[in-house]
Amino acid sequence: MGDAAEAKASDSSHENPRPSRKKTRQKSVPEPGVDGRRAVLLSAAALGGLATASVLEAARLVQISSKDVGEVPQSQKGVPGGVAELQIDGKMPISQVPFEEAVGKLAFVGESNSTSYIQEKINAASRNSDVVRLRPGTYVCEGLQLPAKTAIEGWAGDGARFGATSPGDDAYGGVQLRRPQGSDGVRPVVDLVGAGASIRGLTIDGRGMSGVGLRTEAFEGNICAVRVIGVNDVGLEIARANNGVMRDIWVDNCGTDSSPAVRIRSVDGVGSASHTNNQDIYNLHIERAPETALSIGGTGATGAQVQWVRFYGLHIESPEDSVSKPGNRLPLVRIFNVQGVDFVSPMIFGGPGFLIEHDQVTLVKPDAGGVRIMGGALVGQGERNVSAGLIHLLAGDSFWLNGTALTRYTETAIRIDAGYGAGAWLNPSSWEDGTEVVGDARATRMPFVVLGDQVVSGHVCSDGRTAAVRTLSPATSNASIVGDDVKGVLEFQVSASPANGGQVAVQFTRKFSVAPVVTMTPLNAAAAMVQAYVEASETGFTLSCAQEPRGPELLRFAYHVLG
Repeated sequence: MGDAAEAKASDSSHENPRPSRKKTRQKSVPEPGVDGRRAVLLSAAALGGLATASVLEAARLVQISSKDVGEVPQSQKGVPGGVAELQIDGKMPISQVPFEEAVGKLAFVGESNSTSYIQEKINAASRNSDVVRLRPGTYVCEGLQLPAKTAIEGWAGDGARFGATSPGDDAYGGVQLRRPQGSDGVRPVVDLVGAGASIRGLTIDGRGMSGVGLRTEAFEGNICAVRVIGVNDVGLEIARANNGVMRDIWVDNCGTDSSPAVRIRSVDGVGSASHTNNQDIYNLHIERAPETALSIGGTGATGAQVQWVRFYGLHIESPEDSVSKPGNRLPLVRIFNVQGVDFVSPMIFGGPGFLIEHDQVTLVKPDAGGVRIMGGALVGQGERNVSAGLIHLLAGDSFWLNGTALTRYTETAIRIDAGYGAGAWLNPSSWEDGTEVVGDARATRMPFVVLGDQVVSGHVCSDGRTAAVRTLSPATSNASIVGDDVKGVLEFQVSASPANGGQVAVQFTRKFSVAPVVTMTPLNAAAAMVQAYVEASETGFTLSCAQEPRGPELLRFAYHVLG
């Protein structure tokens, strides 16, 4: 039978799929452009060698038959004894072939819309918790919904973003789901809506059009080895999803100036059922978003919190080059109303805008906020457009950074606004020489608590801003200080007619939560003679003399402050 006749027979068999028992399997391959219904989505149950034919038939995966593969040789039946033999030309129905031996043919869809046909097979698969498998090629579709315990999987080699010779239907290789031309963008290309739904080994191509690329609303949903590319909207959206696992995801050239490439949100409302929580995300790569790459949590006073999301090996790049706009002006990662977000060994590169911003409005005590960064690196833009800063703590509470490298910025690595809460603990592993690591405008800070004894083998040093000093007595002049809120050297001149009592006042650069203990040590004989004493408050201390100084002379003191 010729290819044209074969295609006709193949299409007609969708209505009455009866395998032929008079002909052997054809070897021809369908021509490009054949209707999307000829896409070969293969499925079979991996039940093992002890399964009987009746069990295999009842539990087999949904089969989209290629019509010329109605039967296969007995040699392909799998484990001996696993399938009952048929005495018809030495062949057996493909529906009885174990998973490892399922066979099919490549079908190339082109511009034919395959949405309804693929969705039909997904719905059929959902009745037995089955898998719908796609052979290599491009499938034009949108609005695919995966119900509970159903999977869609690409049966092909992995795709790649670069290396295509032309932007044709096979631009990225592997299995591609491509949004149709003229789409209104109302529906995602793929939406995981049921518990246990999963998608694996596919590329979702938005073709530069609006509409979410991939969305998951699933309880215990799974996304693995998936690329989302070319979406002029949110590429990946996690909305009201619980207990999900995602790994090896690439989101390229997605988002807009106002929409992030990846958005994790909860549904605004009351109750835990509306929240996205407990998501583990491994190896998420986001590159070349026009502005914000990752947005987490609801915004404003009514925005619902996202709870307990963990990122492992997050990689974000917003380079300044001729391919995309010059870096990011908005923060690359924007964290809004959240309750527990962890980043383990992230690599975030961009600028000149901030790389991370925390802007939380709603706080739920005692575990409000809760953003933690462990290890990794935050890297500002290159020499042409160097980042002023890397992290901006705008509003919220509870931000913790430990062992993270901070590099390629020019002003302050971490800026903390006056309205941010007291809970910010910062311990980077490295930073740029000659720059301010933290610019803190808060009046109150929460102490860093160490449980147990602390042993320091090196020196204990302070590196704060210089404290201020002023004179209190008309007989005192030329007061100066070289020091900060922890330690320093203070000196002043007394006239020929000095008086006892208050001599100078020192003001701390930051207010203590309670009045600290200040220890004063005289550094010259004149200072030792005056019997100096101090009175401390949360904002500073005064130095007074019980004994009238001998003037004129210079008095020098060292001080130490322990809060």
